[in-house]
Amino acid sequence: MSDALEILTHHWRSALRQNWIAALVFSIFASITTIFHLPFLALRDWGIEYPLSSWIIQTIVYLGCFVSALFLVLSILRWVHQCKTRNIIRKIKHIGHYIVLGVRHFGGLLTILLLSSLIIACLMAIVALPAIVLSLSQIYAQIGAYLGDPVGLPNYFVGLMFVVFTITWFVFVIFATWEIVALYLYYGSAEKQEQEKIKLNHETN
Repeated sequence: MSDALEILTHHWRSALRQNWIAALVFSIFASITTIFHLPFLALRDWGIEYPLSSWIIQTIVYLGCFVSALFLVLSILRWVHQCKTRNIIRKIKHIGHYIVLGVRHFGGLLTILLLSSLIIACLMAIVALPAIVLSLSQIYAQIGAYLGDPVGLPNYFVGLMFVVFTITWFVFVIFATWEIVALYLYYGSAEKQEQEKIKLNHETN
């Protein structure tokens, strides 16, 4: 984990240069997805009136969120080992070997995942405070709207939520990059250990 932090500290410019587009696209889709999951009386009424359009838009947003997340992970991995995407795809073809390796070192991978996730959760609890405040404001305003009270939020509130959520998700991507790099380095170390064991067994025999 410290090695991953050191890599990001020394190579943050190249990481930002190679991954910012993928991170921004994912953050935008994730922001829209978050807004969709908040109570929104006008949006609900529009979805009831135009169910097909609502389904198409939601499908595009959710699919875009998934695809952009996949491309983001591939972009981060490509940056880590400085190779082309086709080399990553070539390695994925031997996924069976990597699954077996992951099972053998599951304890170490799980430990890194849990520790890094705990640290990220603590950091995000601070970073996401503006987004949390906006979300609570939206929830309470929509509860009042359901009860017949005026919403009481400015017209730019949805746009403000979109901007704040996008920034929050972008910061989360930065933290998640550290976690991905830590897991990648541990995986590479585990693979090297397996290769040394195989080499030692051959020399012994």
